[in-house]
Amino acid sequence: MTCANCARAVERALKKAGAAEALVNFATEEANVMYDDSTVDLQRLISAVKAAGYGAEPSRSKTKGEDENAFTVEKEHRRALILGIVLGLPLVSLSMARDFGLHLGIPYSAFGLICFLLSTPIQFFVAWDYYKGAYFSLRNLSPNMDLLVALGSTVAYVYSTFSFFSGQKGHLYFETSAMILTLIKIGKYLEAKAKIGTSKAVEALVSLRPNKARVLIEGKEVEIQIEGLNPGMLVVVRPGESIPVDGEVLEGEAHVDESMLSGESMPVFKSKAQKVFAGTTNLDGLLKIKALEVGEGTLLSKIISLVKEAQGSRAPIQRLADKVAGLFVPAVVLAALITFFSWLILTSQVEQAIMRLVAVLVIACPCALGLATPTAIVAGTGLGARLGILFKDGEALEKASSIQLVVMDKTGTVTKGRPRVISAIPINNTGRDELLVLSASLEAGSEHPVAKAIIQYAREMGVELIPVQEFRSIRAEGVSGLVHGKRVVIGRPRWLESQGIPLDRALEEIRKNEEKGHTVVMVGTDGSLSGLFIVSDEIRPEAKEVVGALKAMGLKPLMLTGDNEKAAQRVAQEVGIAEVYSRVRADEKGTVINELRKKGFKVAMVGDGINDAPALAQADLGVAMGSGTDVAIQAGHVVLLGGDLRQLPKVFHISRITLRAIKQNLLWAFLYNLLLIPVAAGVLYPVQGLPHIMRELHPIMAAMAMAMSSVTVVLNSLRLSRSAL
Repeated sequence: MTCANCARAVERALKKAGAAEALVNFATEEANVMYDDSTVDLQRLISAVKAAGYGAEPSRSKTKGEDENAFTVEKEHRRALILGIVLGLPLVSLSMARDFGLHLGIPYSAFGLICFLLSTPIQFFVAWDYYKGAYFSLRNLSPNMDLLVALGSTVAYVYSTFSFFSGQKGHLYFETSAMILTLIKIGKYLEAKAKIGTSKAVEALVSLRPNKARVLIEGKEVEIQIEGLNPGMLVVVRPGESIPVDGEVLEGEAHVDESMLSGESMPVFKSKAQKVFAGTTNLDGLLKIKALEVGEGTLLSKIISLVKEAQGSRAPIQRLADKVAGLFVPAVVLAALITFFSWLILTSQVEQAIMRLVAVLVIACPCALGLATPTAIVAGTGLGARLGILFKDGEALEKASSIQLVVMDKTGTVTKGRPRVISAIPINNTGRDELLVLSASLEAGSEHPVAKAIIQYAREMGVELIPVQEFRSIRAEGVSGLVHGKRVVIGRPRWLESQGIPLDRALEEIRKNEEKGHTVVMVGTDGSLSGLFIVSDEIRPEAKEVVGALKAMGLKPLMLTGDNEKAAQRVAQEVGIAEVYSRVRADEKGTVINELRKKGFKVAMVGDGINDAPALAQADLGVAMGSGTDVAIQAGHVVLLGGDLRQLPKVFHISRITLRAIKQNLLWAFLYNLLLIPVAAGVLYPVQGLPHIMRELHPIMAAMAMAMSSVTVVLNSLRLSRSAL
């Protein structure tokens, strides 16, 4: 593909072949296609793309960190470029010598024949891709850059050939057609090399996959290919080796480098029963791991897939460029024809008119328009991936730049999300052990962090859990069930009151602890109050720094929590948040987000991706605090893979610099074409005092400018990869 029109032609071909949806990325040269495999097969779609004049093959997971297709394209451009240079340099030298009056004793007939013989291989080998692309673009009714290059170079070549063989002895422009093609090929070669650079982030992730794994079979270590792994296998990982599976540590202890997940360089200590992930590196211990997920099921593979999908997606800002690119080539051809006939009428000089026509055709560059957005999206999402920030698509990357309010859930976002019981208080003659047994046994059916804290506390006190019947979990309120024949309810104070359980004897304890910012969990048994747990969740040490960074960026942080107002205010004041929404149930968080949006604000919601999934979906931008969980990856528009709150300001910074690069690229692409096409047409010719190169822009200079315009866009996008955050 040579420009955005090619991408649209492929999309139309896929849809015509039966695809329900097709999205083709010009920068990465990949297509995301949705189709019903009961009515359309993959081979039919591939054939449709080939019939449209483009190559296609199924996307496949690579075990090597290189994009074979990108390197193949770069190699083809290099081969054609070498031929163009080898034949073009003597051709240009000979032509320039004659232009300066140095005939070198070569008669005109020999000179013309040498020029013809040197330029013809360039015209039909170096330019073959352009002729082929031009033919298919016309057949697909989607004229593209190939048509402009083919027309421009062919006009100069055919005119020179006719002039020489007809014996007119006029000026020959073989070197013009040859240098146009060679210079544009230089641009395409540099562009291909630069495109390889934009995919470095995905390559880096792919390269983390080991090719082999060491497994235990009947007590013996056997080395097998990674494709031979299955869930349940026992994998041995020695110091310095990459972990090949997502699994659970059965034996051993080690520090593991998980920077590919979190962007955090500090190793994480792993021991028995802890989870490890494929692509992370065992630094210093021997680990025996039970494989839970292998191959495409691993978190690393899912991250690679999502990053590639994001890089292949379109940002809303690209729509304008796509519309312009669709009309661009026909408009340029029309402008070239108008230029030709205007010069012919005004000067009666056919050669001058042809040179202006060729210059207009050659200088126009739809490539820059087509590359402006996707190359920046690829670079921006790649930068995020290296830092443990996963943007789900180009739209999320763009939306983050316009956010005004950042709503942060308290538990698990502002706090560590690992609550601990600091006190258990029996009431109404309930024994302490009885309170712990009833509460911990019932909470064993819940996944809530507070439930886990109560269970952990009970176990530390030596309590054994007993079976529970009729367990029920009431979202955002609490749990209930039969424990040892007793009806037990556990939850928020107001919920127990709604269940008819009086709290009179605990009101002072509730008030005192809520003022301290603690969470109070009430326990009722058979309609009476049995006791309460005082639970505390430690504030993240980096929370205050993050809130300050958000404010410095012009963003307003807010906090959302189900806690009482006093507890919420204590936490908010400590981290520097002025506005707080307290006593908000999980199912009410989405309503709060919608109310803020109705007031005209662009809202980001930051949560754990589990309890906050509805609110994340309601926000303009949902940021999920994940620790490599599937739930977190599915919940947010953006995922902080390591659960590190310090990455949050970087989300908005990456978005802003990416959008700035897109705007710079689009501005460059539009201004380049708007300003230089008229210059190539000769509008500055009557202006005395200007340099000759501006008054009469030679087609060779036009080709040089065109070649560098798209390279400039790609290099500007590549700067994002080296941005300091």
